[in-house]
Formats: sequence, structure tokens, C-alpha cells
Amino acid sequence: DFSNISTIKISNREVVSVMDPLEYNYSSEGTMYINEEKQMTITKSKEHQFAFDFAFDEKASQEEVYHYTSEMLLKNVIDGFNATVLAYGATGSGKTYTMVGNGEQPGVMIRAISDLFNLVDKEKKNKNYNIQISYIEVYNEVLKDLLNSNDNPLSIRTDPSKGIIVMGAEFKTVTNANDAFRLLISGNKRRREEPTVHNENSSRSHAILQINLEIKDNAIENEITFGKFI
Repeated sequence: DFSNISTIKISNREVVSVMDPLEYNYSSEGTMYINEEKQMTITKSKEHQFAFDFAFDEKASQEEVYHYTSEMLLKNVIDGFNATVLAYGATGSGKTYTMVGNGEQPGVMIRAISDLFNLVDKEKKNKNYNIQISYIEVYNEVLKDLLNSNDNPLSIRTDPSKGIIVMGAEFKTVTNANDAFRLLISGNKRRREEPTVHNENSSRSHAILQINLEIKDNAIENEITFGKFI
């Protein structure tokens, strides 16, 4: 049984070591065991290391991943900057779980929405915020609006003033986190799901949640800034 064999080691939450699989032999009774002498040589000669800002092993919690990858971006967004969080990986590797999660273990999207509105509420004395969200699915290079019952495919265009935009994508205004959660849940129900041998809940599609903030500072007349969280 090779299911518990690990070829990845995380050090100091920053360094990922990729090692060759362990060297196994079989006894005369058919029992599998590690050939430690060969393994010492193989591991030292074929180990590769990669450094990252943060790296997590299989024991990392949803809260830990969110805290070290996304939470620190939100303050900049409500101050008028843009930020993007991207989950990349093979089908069934856990992208949907990391970004959306479930009722017991909410993912990055849910946590970010909740914290974003908490930050906005603290700034309401000094600033006015108009918040809109869109939710788009990408499947087989076809774009679909998850917040609109119309299944007509969307198209990407370059706007002279706005840059690259998705034509036809609907933005809905939200005033609190619960409004955003309802739209997110509704959109997720419309996502394409096709189970794989690795994950029966795999969506087999990419989903892009975009939160646009229009920010008016009460102390500065006729000045509006924009922040974007994708």
C-alpha cells in the first residue's frame, strides 16, 4: 500500500522539499519494508528544494491558509487598491474546497467577504462604499454568468477606459455580507459539477468572484476611488 508515502516535506512554512519515493524491498514472506541504506543515498542526491512566502502541508486548516494568503490584502482593497487571489492546480486537487469550502470549514471567498464588510463597517464614518459583485464560470473556454439565469456565453473585450472586461457580466449591488453570501450560494448551485475518481465533488470548472468597491471619502469633495478584489 503506497497511499501513505509522502514525497513532500515542508520546513519553516517556507521551504518545500521534493524527495524521491522511498526505496522499498520485499521480505521472503512478501512484507514490504524500507531499504534505509539505499534511501539515505537516494534522498540526499535527488532532493529538490523550493522557497515560497508561505507553504502548507496536508494538516493546514482553512483558517491558516486564508490568514497567510488573503486576509492581509483586504485593508488595501478598501483603500482603493486591487488584489487577486488565485487557486491553481489539477482537477480534484482541492481548489474549490480552498476557495469556497463548506458549512463547517468556509473557504477563502466566504472568509474574505465577511472580513471585507467588517472593515467597511468600521470605515463608514469617514467613507461611503458602493459594493458590487459578479460571479463568472469558465468551462472549456466558455464563460457563463453565474448570477444570471441566462446561459448565453459571455465574451471578453478591451474597453478604452476600463481595460479588459467581460461583456454582459452582471454586477449586483450588495450592502452586507449576507447579501453577498446568498448570491455566492446561488451561483455555486449553477456551477458545472462532474465527479472525478479523485474527488466526487469536483466542479470541473473555474469560478471567478469579483468584488468592486466605489469609495467616496467624506473629507475630500468630488473624489472617488475604486478598489477591486478578485
